[in-house]
Amino acid sequence: MSDTPSGPLGDRVERFKLLNAKMAEQVTRTASYRCLSPYPHAGKNRVRRIVMMGMGCSAVVGDLLRLFLFAEHSHVEARVINDYRLDWYFNDEAIADPHTVFVMCSYSGSSQEPLIAYNYLAARTKNIVVWSSGKGGDELEARALADGHAAFQWQLEEEDPEYPLFSAVEFFASATAICRELGILTETSDSLLKRSGQFLADNEDLTGAAALAERLVGRDLLVLSNPIWDESVVKLIRMYFNEIAMVNIATNLIHEFTHSQIAAVGPTLRPLSILVLRTPSGHPFEEDRVAAMKSLLSRCPSAGNVDVHEFKAPEGPLLDTSLHTLHFFASVAAHLSEIDEKPSFELISNASGNPWYNQGSIKDRGDQTRLAGDE
Repeated sequence: MSDTPSGPLGDRVERFKLLNAKMAEQVTRTASYRCLSPYPHAGKNRVRRIVMMGMGCSAVVGDLLRLFLFAEHSHVEARVINDYRLDWYFNDEAIADPHTVFVMCSYSGSSQEPLIAYNYLAARTKNIVVWSSGKGGDELEARALADGHAAFQWQLEEEDPEYPLFSAVEFFASATAICRELGILTETSDSLLKRSGQFLADNEDLTGAAALAERLVGRDLLVLSNPIWDESVVKLIRMYFNEIAMVNIATNLIHEFTHSQIAAVGPTLRPLSILVLRTPSGHPFEEDRVAAMKSLLSRCPSAGNVDVHEFKAPEGPLLDTSLHTLHFFASVAAHLSEIDEKPSFELISNASGNPWYNQGSIKDRGDQTRLAGDE
Protein backbone atom coordinates (compact mmCIF):
# COMPACT_ATOMS: atom_id res chain seq x y z
CA MET A 1 0.00 0.00 0.00
CA SER A 2 1.13 3.59 -0.52
CA ASP A 3 1.89 6.08 2.21
CA THR A 4 -1.14 8.20 1.23
CA PRO A 5 -2.77 9.55 4.39
CA SER A 6 -5.79 7.37 5.18
CA GLY A 7 -7.75 9.79 7.34
CA PRO A 8 -9.38 9.18 10.73
CA LEU A 9 -11.16 6.00 9.58
CA GLY A 10 -8.09 4.16 8.33
CA ASP A 11 -7.45 2.77 4.86
CA ARG A 12 -10.63 2.77 2.75
CA VAL A 13 -9.67 -0.32 0.74
CA GLU A 14 -9.12 -2.44 3.83
CA ARG A 15 -12.47 -1.27 5.20
CA PHE A 16 -14.15 -2.19 1.95
CA LYS A 17 -12.54 -5.63 1.80
CA LEU A 18 -13.74 -6.44 5.31
CA LEU A 19 -17.34 -5.60 4.46
CA ASN A 20 -17.33 -7.11 0.96
CA ALA A 21 -16.10 -10.44 2.35
CA LYS A 22 -19.29 -10.62 4.41
CA MET A 23 -21.78 -10.02 1.59
CA ALA A 24 -23.45 -13.42 2.01
CA GLU A 25 -24.02 -12.67 5.69
CA GLN A 26 -25.35 -9.19 4.95
CA VAL A 27 -28.02 -10.36 2.55
CA THR A 28 -29.32 -13.04 4.92
CA ARG A 29 -29.08 -11.03 8.13
CA THR A 30 -32.36 -10.28 9.90
CA ALA A 31 -32.87 -6.70 8.82
CA SER A 32 -33.41 -4.09 11.47
CA TYR A 33 -35.05 -0.72 11.08
CA ARG A 34 -36.93 1.79 13.16
CA CYS A 35 -40.37 3.03 12.21
CA LEU A 36 -40.75 6.66 13.32
CA SER A 37 -44.06 7.22 11.57
CA PRO A 38 -46.01 4.39 9.86
CA TYR A 39 -47.32 4.57 6.33
CA PRO A 40 -51.03 5.25 6.85
CA HIS A 41 -52.15 3.73 3.56
CA ALA A 42 -50.56 0.29 4.00
CA GLY A 43 -53.21 -2.33 3.25
CA LYS A 44 -55.80 0.26 2.16
CA ASN A 45 -54.77 0.89 -1.43
CA ARG A 46 -52.91 -1.93 -3.08
CA VAL A 47 -49.50 -0.65 -4.12
CA ARG A 48 -49.01 -1.12 -7.83
CA ARG A 49 -46.02 1.13 -8.30
CA ILE A 50 -43.11 2.13 -6.07
CA VAL A 51 -40.94 5.05 -7.13
CA MET A 52 -37.56 5.15 -5.40
CA MET A 53 -35.74 8.46 -5.38
CA GLY A 54 -32.19 9.08 -4.21
CA MET A 55 -28.62 9.78 -5.17
CA GLY A 56 -25.52 7.58 -5.12
CA CYS A 57 -25.83 4.48 -2.96
CA SER A 58 -29.29 5.58 -1.80
CA ALA A 59 -30.49 5.18 -5.39
CA VAL A 60 -28.69 1.84 -5.83
CA VAL A 61 -30.85 0.45 -3.01
CA GLY A 62 -33.82 1.18 -5.25
CA ASP A 63 -32.09 -0.40 -8.25
CA LEU A 64 -31.55 -3.64 -6.31
CA LEU A 65 -35.13 -3.58 -5.02
CA ARG A 66 -36.38 -3.12 -8.58
CA LEU A 67 -34.29 -6.09 -9.66
CA PHE A 68 -35.72 -8.14 -6.80
CA LEU A 69 -39.33 -7.31 -7.77
CA PHE A 70 -38.64 -8.11 -11.43
CA ALA A 71 -36.79 -11.34 -10.71
CA GLU A 72 -39.59 -12.63 -8.49
CA HIS A 73 -42.37 -11.58 -10.92
CA SER A 74 -44.00 -9.18 -8.48
CA HIS A 75 -47.22 -7.36 -9.39
CA VAL A 76 -45.53 -4.13 -8.23
CA GLU A 77 -43.84 -1.96 -10.84
CA ALA A 78 -40.68 -0.27 -9.60
CA ARG A 79 -39.00 2.85 -10.93
CA VAL A 80 -35.81 4.53 -9.76
CA ILE A 81 -35.33 8.27 -10.29
CA ASN A 82 -31.86 9.81 -9.89
CA ASP A 83 -33.13 13.33 -10.26
CA TYR A 84 -34.99 16.21 -8.65
CA ARG A 85 -37.05 17.41 -11.65
CA LEU A 86 -40.06 15.18 -11.12
CA ASP A 87 -42.21 17.13 -13.55
CA TRP A 88 -40.10 15.57 -16.31
CA TYR A 89 -41.17 12.07 -15.25
CA PHE A 90 -44.71 12.45 -13.89
CA ASN A 91 -47.65 14.77 -14.34
CA ASP A 92 -49.74 15.75 -11.32
CA GLU A 93 -52.35 13.07 -12.05
CA ALA A 94 -49.73 10.31 -11.99
CA ILE A 95 -48.26 11.65 -8.74
CA ALA A 96 -51.69 11.65 -7.09
CA ASP A 97 -52.38 8.02 -8.08
CA PRO A 98 -53.41 6.27 -4.81
CA HIS A 99 -51.69 3.06 -5.93
CA THR A 100 -48.27 4.72 -6.26
CA VAL A 101 -45.92 5.24 -3.31
CA PHE A 102 -42.92 7.56 -3.50
CA VAL A 103 -39.91 6.55 -1.40
CA MET A 104 -37.38 9.28 -0.69
CA CYS A 105 -34.15 7.50 0.17
CA SER A 106 -31.20 9.42 1.59
CA TYR A 107 -28.78 7.86 4.04
CA SER A 108 -27.47 11.21 5.25
CA GLY A 109 -30.78 13.01 4.89
CA SER A 110 -28.77 16.00 3.71
CA SER A 111 -28.45 15.53 -0.06
CA GLN A 112 -30.04 18.47 -1.84
CA GLU A 113 -31.68 16.58 -4.70
CA PRO A 114 -34.03 14.44 -2.52
CA LEU A 115 -34.95 17.55 -0.49
CA ILE A 116 -35.94 19.42 -3.65
CA ALA A 117 -37.91 16.43 -4.90
CA TYR A 118 -39.59 16.00 -1.52
CA ASN A 119 -40.85 19.60 -1.53
CA TYR A 120 -42.30 19.08 -5.00
CA LEU A 121 -44.06 15.84 -4.00
CA ALA A 122 -45.32 17.03 -0.63
CA ALA A 123 -47.47 19.64 -2.36
CA ARG A 124 -49.10 16.96 -4.55
CA THR A 125 -49.48 13.67 -2.66
CA LYS A 126 -49.61 12.07 0.79
CA ASN A 127 -48.15 8.81 -0.51
CA ILE A 128 -44.62 9.58 0.64
CA VAL A 129 -42.21 7.44 2.65
CA VAL A 130 -38.78 8.65 3.81
CA TRP A 131 -35.85 6.29 4.48
CA SER A 132 -32.74 7.70 6.13
CA SER A 133 -30.21 7.04 8.90
CA GLY A 134 -31.45 9.66 11.35
CA LYS A 135 -27.87 10.70 12.02
CA GLY A 136 -26.45 14.20 12.04
CA GLY A 137 -28.65 16.99 10.71
CA ASP A 138 -31.21 14.77 8.98
CA GLU A 139 -33.26 17.49 7.31
CA LEU A 140 -35.25 15.11 5.10
CA GLU A 141 -36.47 13.07 8.06
CA ALA A 142 -37.33 16.21 10.03
CA ARG A 143 -39.44 17.57 7.18
CA ALA A 144 -41.28 14.28 6.70
CA LEU A 145 -42.18 14.00 10.37
CA ALA A 146 -43.28 17.62 10.55
CA ASP A 147 -45.55 17.08 7.52
CA GLY A 148 -47.01 13.84 8.87
CA HIS A 149 -45.44 11.51 6.32
CA ALA A 150 -44.11 8.00 6.95
CA ALA A 151 -40.48 7.81 8.04
CA PHE A 152 -38.14 4.88 8.65
CA GLN A 153 -34.55 4.75 9.85
CA TRP A 154 -31.96 2.27 8.66
CA GLN A 155 -30.51 0.20 11.51
CA LEU A 156 -27.48 -1.46 9.90
CA GLU A 157 -25.24 -3.86 11.77
CA GLU A 158 -22.34 -3.06 9.46
CA GLU A 159 -21.68 0.31 7.91
CA ASP A 160 -18.96 2.70 6.86
CA PRO A 161 -19.70 6.37 7.63
CA GLU A 162 -17.71 7.65 4.65
CA TYR A 163 -18.80 5.17 1.96
CA PRO A 164 -22.39 3.84 2.43
CA LEU A 165 -21.96 1.80 -0.77
CA PHE A 166 -19.73 -0.60 1.21
CA SER A 167 -22.95 -1.90 2.81
CA ALA A 168 -25.24 -1.58 -0.23
CA VAL A 169 -26.38 -5.20 0.03
CA GLU A 170 -27.38 -4.81 3.69
CA PHE A 171 -29.23 -1.61 2.76
CA PHE A 172 -31.08 -3.65 0.14
CA ALA A 173 -31.96 -6.42 2.61
CA SER A 174 -33.31 -3.81 5.03
CA ALA A 175 -35.31 -2.22 2.20
CA THR A 176 -37.11 -5.51 1.59
CA ALA A 177 -38.04 -5.66 5.29
CA ILE A 178 -39.50 -2.14 5.18
CA CYS A 179 -41.39 -3.05 2.01
CA ARG A 180 -42.99 -5.96 3.85
CA GLU A 181 -44.31 -3.49 6.41
CA LEU A 182 -45.61 -1.27 3.61
CA GLY A 183 -47.47 -4.24 2.12
CA ILE A 184 -45.37 -4.25 -1.04
CA LEU A 185 -43.68 -7.60 -0.31
CA THR A 186 -44.80 -10.73 1.51
CA GLU A 187 -42.98 -12.79 4.12
CA THR A 188 -41.69 -15.11 1.37
CA SER A 189 -39.16 -12.43 0.40
CA ASP A 190 -37.11 -13.34 3.47
CA SER A 191 -36.66 -16.92 2.27
CA LEU A 192 -35.57 -15.64 -1.15
CA LEU A 193 -32.81 -13.57 0.45
CA LYS A 194 -31.64 -16.61 2.40
CA ARG A 195 -31.49 -18.53 -0.88
CA SER A 196 -29.36 -15.75 -2.39
CA GLY A 197 -27.04 -15.79 0.62
CA GLN A 198 -26.55 -19.52 0.23
CA PHE A 199 -25.83 -19.05 -3.49
CA LEU A 200 -23.12 -16.52 -2.63
CA ALA A 201 -21.63 -18.91 -0.08
CA ASP A 202 -21.68 -21.79 -2.57
CA ASN A 203 -19.95 -19.65 -5.22
CA GLU A 204 -17.49 -17.79 -3.00
CA ASP A 205 -14.39 -18.62 -5.08
CA LEU A 206 -13.47 -15.23 -6.55
CA THR A 207 -9.87 -16.05 -7.45
CA GLY A 208 -10.35 -14.77 -10.98
CA ALA A 209 -10.96 -11.25 -9.65
CA ALA A 210 -7.29 -10.61 -8.87
CA ALA A 211 -6.13 -11.82 -12.28
CA LEU A 212 -8.68 -9.61 -14.05
CA ALA A 213 -7.65 -6.59 -11.98
CA GLU A 214 -4.02 -7.09 -13.08
CA ARG A 215 -5.10 -6.87 -16.71
CA LEU A 216 -7.10 -3.65 -16.18
CA VAL A 217 -4.31 -1.49 -14.73
CA GLY A 218 -3.76 1.71 -16.70
CA ARG A 219 -6.55 1.04 -19.18
CA ASP A 220 -9.81 2.79 -20.04
CA LEU A 221 -12.77 0.65 -18.99
CA LEU A 222 -16.09 0.03 -20.72
CA VAL A 223 -18.76 -2.26 -19.28
CA LEU A 224 -21.39 -3.71 -21.61
CA SER A 225 -24.48 -5.55 -20.36
CA ASN A 226 -28.14 -6.20 -21.06
CA PRO A 227 -30.96 -3.81 -20.02
CA ILE A 228 -31.70 -5.68 -16.76
CA TRP A 229 -28.19 -5.43 -15.38
CA ASP A 230 -27.42 -2.03 -16.90
CA GLU A 231 -29.91 -0.31 -14.57
CA SER A 232 -29.17 -2.39 -11.49
CA VAL A 233 -25.95 -4.36 -11.14
CA VAL A 234 -23.78 -2.22 -13.44
CA LYS A 235 -24.68 1.01 -11.67
CA LEU A 236 -23.25 -0.34 -8.41
CA ILE A 237 -20.23 -1.85 -10.18
CA ARG A 238 -19.50 1.57 -11.68
CA MET A 239 -19.61 3.07 -8.17
CA TYR A 240 -17.19 0.39 -6.91
CA PHE A 241 -14.70 1.32 -9.63
CA ASN A 242 -15.24 5.08 -9.19
CA GLU A 243 -15.09 5.25 -5.39
CA ILE A 244 -12.87 2.31 -4.43
CA ALA A 245 -10.42 1.99 -7.32
CA MET A 246 -10.76 5.68 -8.27
CA VAL A 247 -11.08 4.63 -11.92
CA ASN A 248 -13.37 6.25 -14.45
CA ILE A 249 -15.57 3.76 -16.24
CA ALA A 250 -18.05 4.00 -19.11
CA THR A 251 -21.12 1.76 -19.54
CA ASN A 252 -23.44 0.86 -22.37
CA LEU A 253 -25.90 -1.78 -23.50
CA ILE A 254 -24.49 -4.62 -25.60
CA HIS A 255 -26.87 -3.99 -28.48
CA GLU A 256 -26.60 -0.18 -28.27
CA PHE A 257 -22.80 -0.40 -28.40
CA THR A 258 -22.98 -2.26 -31.70
CA HIS A 259 -25.31 0.39 -33.15
CA SER A 260 -23.09 3.39 -32.39
CA GLN A 261 -20.19 3.39 -29.94
CA ILE A 262 -18.20 0.66 -31.66
CA ALA A 263 -17.42 3.21 -34.39
CA ALA A 264 -15.32 5.19 -31.89
CA VAL A 265 -13.61 2.11 -30.48
CA GLY A 266 -12.37 0.84 -33.83
CA PRO A 267 -9.68 3.51 -34.37
CA THR A 268 -8.86 4.16 -30.69
CA LEU A 269 -5.20 4.55 -29.77
CA ARG A 270 -5.78 4.37 -26.00
CA PRO A 271 -5.61 1.02 -24.16
CA LEU A 272 -9.20 -0.08 -23.62
CA SER A 273 -10.66 -3.07 -21.78
CA ILE A 274 -14.25 -3.99 -22.55
CA LEU A 275 -16.01 -6.00 -19.83
CA VAL A 276 -19.04 -7.87 -21.16
CA LEU A 277 -21.47 -8.96 -18.43
CA ARG A 278 -24.08 -11.50 -19.46
CA THR A 279 -26.83 -13.04 -17.38
CA PRO A 280 -27.19 -16.83 -17.65
CA SER A 281 -30.68 -16.35 -19.09
CA GLY A 282 -29.77 -13.61 -21.56
CA HIS A 283 -31.31 -13.35 -25.00
CA PRO A 284 -29.60 -15.65 -27.55
CA PHE A 285 -28.86 -12.76 -29.90
CA GLU A 286 -26.54 -11.24 -27.27
CA GLU A 287 -24.07 -14.08 -27.83
CA ASP A 288 -24.12 -13.45 -31.59
CA ARG A 289 -23.58 -9.71 -31.09
CA VAL A 290 -20.65 -10.25 -28.74
CA ALA A 291 -19.01 -12.78 -31.09
CA ALA A 292 -19.38 -10.40 -34.04
CA MET A 293 -18.02 -7.49 -32.00
CA LYS A 294 -14.93 -9.44 -30.96
CA SER A 295 -14.30 -10.57 -34.51
CA LEU A 296 -14.62 -7.06 -35.94
CA LEU A 297 -12.43 -5.43 -33.30
CA SER A 298 -9.72 -8.05 -33.83
CA ARG A 299 -9.37 -6.85 -37.42
CA CYS A 300 -9.39 -3.09 -36.67
CA PRO A 301 -6.25 -0.93 -36.46
CA SER A 302 -6.90 -0.72 -32.70
CA ALA A 303 -6.70 -4.50 -32.24
CA GLY A 304 -3.55 -4.25 -30.15
CA ASN A 305 -5.11 -1.64 -27.85
CA VAL A 306 -8.49 -3.26 -27.16
CA ASP A 307 -9.18 -6.42 -25.23
CA VAL A 308 -12.54 -7.98 -24.40
CA HIS A 309 -13.29 -9.89 -21.19
CA GLU A 310 -16.54 -11.83 -20.97
CA PHE A 311 -18.10 -12.55 -17.59
CA LYS A 312 -20.99 -14.96 -17.25
CA ALA A 313 -22.38 -15.65 -13.80
CA PRO A 314 -23.01 -19.23 -12.61
CA GLU A 315 -26.39 -20.71 -13.48
CA GLY A 316 -29.07 -19.81 -10.98
CA PRO A 317 -32.03 -17.50 -10.27
CA LEU A 318 -31.60 -13.95 -11.53
CA LEU A 319 -31.36 -12.32 -8.09
CA ASP A 320 -28.72 -14.82 -6.94
CA THR A 321 -26.54 -14.48 -10.03
CA SER A 322 -26.83 -10.69 -9.87
CA LEU A 323 -25.55 -10.54 -6.30
CA HIS A 324 -22.74 -12.94 -7.20
CA THR A 325 -21.73 -10.63 -10.07
CA LEU A 326 -21.70 -7.67 -7.69
CA HIS A 327 -19.51 -9.62 -5.29
CA PHE A 328 -17.05 -10.57 -8.03
CA PHE A 329 -16.61 -7.07 -9.43
CA ALA A 330 -16.43 -5.52 -5.98
CA SER A 331 -13.43 -7.81 -5.49
CA VAL A 332 -11.98 -6.73 -8.84
CA ALA A 333 -12.27 -3.07 -7.78
CA ALA A 334 -10.63 -3.82 -4.42
CA HIS A 335 -7.69 -5.63 -6.07
CA LEU A 336 -7.31 -2.87 -8.66
CA SER A 337 -7.18 -0.23 -5.94
CA GLU A 338 -4.42 -2.15 -4.17
CA ILE A 339 -2.36 -2.51 -7.35
CA ASP A 340 -2.76 1.12 -8.39
CA GLU A 341 -3.79 3.03 -5.27
CA LYS A 342 -4.92 6.62 -5.63
CA PRO A 343 -5.62 9.15 -2.89
CA SER A 344 -9.10 10.39 -2.11
CA PHE A 345 -9.53 14.14 -2.35
CA GLU A 346 -13.05 14.03 -0.90
CA LEU A 347 -14.40 15.23 -4.21
CA ILE A 348 -17.81 13.59 -3.73
CA SER A 349 -18.72 15.35 -0.48
CA ASN A 350 -17.47 18.67 -1.83
CA ALA A 351 -18.91 18.46 -5.35
CA SER A 352 -22.33 17.25 -4.17
CA GLY A 353 -22.57 19.96 -1.54
CA ASN A 354 -23.09 17.36 1.20
CA PRO A 355 -20.46 17.78 3.93
CA TRP A 356 -21.92 14.86 5.88
CA TYR A 357 -19.41 12.46 4.24
CA ASN A 358 -16.43 14.78 4.68
CA GLN A 359 -13.61 13.34 6.78
CA GLY A 360 -13.73 16.37 9.08
CA SER A 361 -17.47 15.96 9.68
CA ILE A 362 -17.05 12.24 10.31
CA LYS A 363 -14.31 12.91 12.84
CA ASP A 364 -16.46 15.52 14.60
CA ARG A 365 -19.32 13.02 14.88
CA GLY A 366 -16.98 10.35 16.19
CA ASP A 367 -18.24 7.81 13.62
CA GLN A 368 -16.25 4.67 12.91
CA THR A 369 -16.62 1.77 10.50
CA ARG A 370 -18.77 -0.78 12.33
CA LEU A 371 -18.78 -4.53 11.78
CA ALA A 372 -21.24 -7.08 13.14
CA GLY A 373 -20.06 -8.25 16.55
CA ASP A 374 -18.18 -5.04 17.34
CA GLU A 375 -18.83 -3.66 20.79
